[in-house]
Amino acid sequence: MIKIRNSLILLLTACLILLSSLFTACDPEEQEYPTLEYLDPAIALEIKKTVLEKMKDESLSLSDVFIVSYSGTYNDCVIVMTDVRGVDYTTAIETVEIDGVTFTYGSGNKDVAWKDGRFYSLSEAYEKGFISRQDLLAIKYYHDKNGTNKYLSEEDERRIKQAYFDYYLSDDENASIFYVGVVNYYGSFDGSEAVILSYSYTTDVIMEETVCGKKFIYNSDDKILVLRDGSFYSLQEAFDRGYVTEENVVAIWNGHKDAHSYLYKY
Repeated sequence: MIKIRNSLILLLTACLILLSSLFTACDPEEQEYPTLEYLDPAIALEIKKTVLEKMKDESLSLSDVFIVSYSGTYNDCVIVMTDVRGVDYTTAIETVEIDGVTFTYGSGNKDVAWKDGRFYSLSEAYEKGFISRQDLLAIKYYHDKNGTNKYLSEEDERRIKQAYFDYYLSDDENASIFYVGVVNYYGSFDGSEAVILSYSYTTDVIMEETVCGKKFIYNSDDKILVLRDGSFYSLQEAFDRGYVTEENVVAIWNGHKDAHSYLYKY
């Protein structure tokens, strides 16, 4: 009798484990999503125009507006993070939770939903029924891929901006460090820091460069620079000088590809 009871317990346990694995396999929060296609340039232009309309600053132009990341389109809701040259954001890490889906940001700049010429926060878009919880899970997936670059402390960000200003702009009496922005930071490699910075003359254009066989795709003419001992080098120059290794280049490429996944077609 005891043997039968034990066998039943083992059988029930095995069934529960099997059911649990089946539910886990179907868990939408564990799902992977396909690589995003390019954001339609015509839509990107309309989004930038909406940003300018919202800013109401006549000194700004389309070249001052950037689409930092794209996390997909859902029921005509385009999910993007935008940036405007010269606008400062808090650098504290913030979290936003919507129906159990948590988004983490390294600054006060957050993803927004653009629909019919208007911007909505993700919470507003969800509350209005523009996006579903399943959409939120997909957005979180792409958001997390877009945001894998390391967050900078305020002190390190100021240091890198100052180094850029001193190296490139110190002789320009009209230049201001206020307009220097850290777009992406990819980490430090034995004293060499890989970073993308921007200034007022950035041009929005798809550009490419290949280093160590890895193709880097950019959505502006701001490319990855390597800061070492107060001087800046292109990624290729840094590799040629031995400041970064091929392994470092691959790590930087992975970070860049994750941060700008919508630019890549695997």
